[in-house]
Amino acid sequence: GVVSGPQASLDVAGVVTSLCGVPVTLVESVSPVTLAAAPGQEPYAKGYGAVLRSLARASPAAKLLGATPFEEGNVDSWVEFAMLELSAHTDDIPDAALVAGALTRLDKGLEGKTFLVGDALTLAAADIRDATGAARAPPMPPPDLTLAQPPPSTMSAFMKGYNAPSIGFVKSG
Repeated sequence: GVVSGPQASLDVAGVVTSLCGVPVTLVESVSPVTLAAAPGQEPYAKGYGAVLRSLARASPAAKLLGATPFEEGNVDSWVEFAMLELSAHTDDIPDAALVAGALTRLDKGLEGKTFLVGDALTLAAADIRDATGAARAPPMPPPDLTLAQPPPSTMSAFMKGYNAPSIGFVKSG
């Protein structure tokens, strides 16, 4: 497939495709993000959330959308949060006061959790991690997806550890 759109959208699309092993070509453009089966074809998914969900659905075994309908709804909520409250879908720098409030809500959502949604890495965590990297300076390094099993505090560190050299994990189970 071909994903085209602003660089910020391509960054998270690249992370999602690496998590689910779906080969895509990333093409930077000023238009809203789209997903097409091949170059020059009409896009079959348009918009930030639709493209990310389509990529995640390409590998159901990865369970990036969650393992249950409840988790899928929770993933959708966090993807919308990243898009609407952290400006994850644009190259724009969001307003600092709005980001501070959003990050406070994110901190509350992470309290006592190993993972943002469920008991494995999901699209929500990849999207939020990318968005928080874009929302704070300096940007976070790309995720290191090599650790087999995170300790209980890894999700919090994954989301909040902006000074850590490289924090990440792969899905469990």
